[in-house]
Amino acid sequence: MTFSAIIPMLLDIVSIGLGFIVFYVFSNLGKDQKINLIRETLSQIINFVLFIWLSKSLLNLSLLLRDPLAMLAYPSGSKAFYLALLFSAGLIFYSHRKERIDGWPFVESLWFTLLPAAFFYEFIRLIWSGDIYAFGGIILYGIMLIAFLGMGEKIPQLVASSILIALWTSGMLLGVLTQTYPTTFGYVIEPWFIFLFFTISQTMIYLNYKRRDTHECY
Repeated sequence: MTFSAIIPMLLDIVSIGLGFIVFYVFSNLGKDQKINLIRETLSQIINFVLFIWLSKSLLNLSLLLRDPLAMLAYPSGSKAFYLALLFSAGLIFYSHRKERIDGWPFVESLWFTLLPAAFFYEFIRLIWSGDIYAFGGIILYGIMLIAFLGMGEKIPQLVASSILIALWTSGMLLGVLTQTYPTTFGYVIEPWFIFLFFTISQTMIYLNYKRRDTHECY
């Protein structure tokens, strides 16, 4: 593995690590609960990385059978990212239904970790490589992080998540207008995926909101 291939991996690790630090320092949860949520969030992030490798293998099955080493060196594209996200969502949904994950506290820990992680990722990318397109990501994730911290416990978690997803969608679509394609953690996010993610996420939030009184949750 070349040094140029290691850099994105190190950038991900550093960004996620800083995200965990922000969560631990600024979350109002108890120490034990924060540690448990960090462990669960880290576990799901590791699962996501494994799903990216699995998705890359499935999408390049002929290359895997023909030359496994070449497939391992093959970069993970956006399609692998989308498929891995689907796998991760399915696993989290299953774990929640089996009560292995504590629903909204886990979702809150994801926001608390991934928003600063995405902000730091774009900031480091701007400083390290001078990529001017990273500036848009810094603004977007900075606004989302401020909004998330500002909402705190004043707004129901379902409403807060809906607002954050709407902000992300707006920022991504604005990125489509100002550059070829916007990126998240280095992966190109295409317009069709932005609309699909927004539609599915907001639908799930709406259904959870409607079922809240019956204590049923997707």
